[in-house]
Amino acid sequence: MLKSFQQLQEEYNEVYKSTRAKRVRIYTIITSILAGITVLSLFLKNFEHFFTYIMYIAIGILVIAVVIMIIDLASGTNKSLYNIVYPNVIEEINFNDDSNITLDVLTKENEFIKIGGLFPRLSSKDIKFHINYTTDDGVNISIYDAYIYTQSNNGRVVHFDGIYYVLKIPNNVYFQLRSNGSPKLKGTKFKKFQTDPLMKEYVKEDEEERIDSKYYSLFNFLKEDIPKRKIYIGGIENELHIGITKYNLFRKLNELTDSDYSRLKSHIYEILEFGKTIANKITF
Repeated sequence: MLKSFQQLQEEYNEVYKSTRAKRVRIYTIITSILAGITVLSLFLKNFEHFFTYIMYIAIGILVIAVVIMIIDLASGTNKSLYNIVYPNVIEEINFNDDSNITLDVLTKENEFIKIGGLFPRLSSKDIKFHINYTTDDGVNISIYDAYIYTQSNNGRVVHFDGIYYVLKIPNNVYFQLRSNGSPKLKGTKFKKFQTDPLMKEYVKEDEEERIDSKYYSLFNFLKEDIPKRKIYIGGIENELHIGITKYNLFRKLNELTDSDYSRLKSHIYEILEFGKTIANKITF
């Protein structure tokens, strides 16, 4: 149900403040306990070496906990942004434009990663939202705010952090154009060839070493504003997958203001129009 801005602001800010207060209380309890252990260990350290070790461990955990608390509280990242504000923006756009855009937030859906073959199948995926719509020319487009990574004992490797488009278009050529990395499509072998030094080019092993020029033009178009941006374009049967890094995404929000709401609405319109621009560049 579409809410007025005042209703939305009251609902969101109430939830945001309540959630933030709970997090502050939890962090306060944790740091108080650790600080108490540290102080106690200082008094008892002359009696047993054991308490010295406990003290150092407690101090280390205390420092880490304080740093995490500061970062967490300063980030403004919260589920309420996606559960409350994003849906209202989509509803307003649908109402004003008589459109039929669908939204799924904080989704576990990640099949598009496996199907697209741009990034490791077994990686972890943090999908903030999935937007789906169809252009006036009949091209169905899905948009994902995606963070894709692999975690190990040695740390975290981020494979992708940005906006991910999937376009349903007539296509029977398997190919990839990439800023870096190699194809990860299960069951399909690719061969690499080189015609452009600015990108990595792959086609299916048994296909001609040729990719339609419109996809090279699209790659360069996506990269022209931000040269350091990484682009990933992959063609599979009747789909085109596109990953774009260094895209200005709307992931953080503290208390909701009118200007914040307007910025988010502009952001949604921007990624919707960007999808249409991409579709126009490859279908006409």
